[in-house]
Amino acid sequence: MNGCHNDWWWGEDLTVFAGVQDFKNIADGGLISSFGFQEGVNWGLPLLPDLGINGQVGYEATQSEFENIDGSRQQSFLTAGVFHRPWCDQGWDDGIVFDWLHDDFFGNSFDICQLRGQLGWQWNRCNEIGFWFAANVSSDLGFQTLDQYNFYYRRQFCSGGDVRFWGGFTGGNRSSTSGGMFGADFEAPLAKRWALDGGFNYFIPSAGAGNGGFSEESWNVGFSLVWYLGGTAQCYSPYRPLFNVANNGSLITISH
Repeated sequence: MNGCHNDWWWGEDLTVFAGVQDFKNIADGGLISSFGFQEGVNWGLPLLPDLGINGQVGYEATQSEFENIDGSRQQSFLTAGVFHRPWCDQGWDDGIVFDWLHDDFFGNSFDICQLRGQLGWQWNRCNEIGFWFAANVSSDLGFQTLDQYNFYYRRQFCSGGDVRFWGGFTGGNRSSTSGGMFGADFEAPLAKRWALDGGFNYFIPSAGAGNGGFSEESWNVGFSLVWYLGGTAQCYSPYRPLFNVANNGSLITISH
């Protein structure tokens, strides 16, 4: 994979994406899934390059449940924070972002927020292990985000693509929403400016189906076509955003 460069320009690590997604969470009763579309933008940039500190900001919109007579469900996600990637794709990476969700459905709307962080070790250009978490910081109308703690392994390929698998657990919210987590995501470059990415995350509540576990079960799956303004889909850049924009997998809505 290409890397180790200093000639950065503002559009090099700007991506625009659009695709499809399906998810299920407790906000609409936890009994049905919400299929629809997603589109957004994600941008990374150097803040203090001599210290290896970079910033990122991204936005995603979703539209789903078009069949509902009360109107479709509209969501807006905003992610912003700081991160560090190693030069030459080997060493420590870490970062923390603030995620915000505005969810508007069936004549109701709420706003919830969380912090999401990651710490990883790339011991060579192909392999990484690490830990990522999400922690609720605000609630609204009885909804909040699910705290989750996940350990991951990422495999990076010479073509610029990668795949990551994780597993973990939840905690810190309510005992009835405790359980296990597992998921994966990937990105596969198609050309210099184009890539396909996707992933899923699944929350398995500890409560059985007869004790409300089915309604608390949450999951998200999505796929997007990604356009790289800087033509770096097949290259490594230390300024590429470390975090994807939040979605219904990295930010899971629960009731409290």
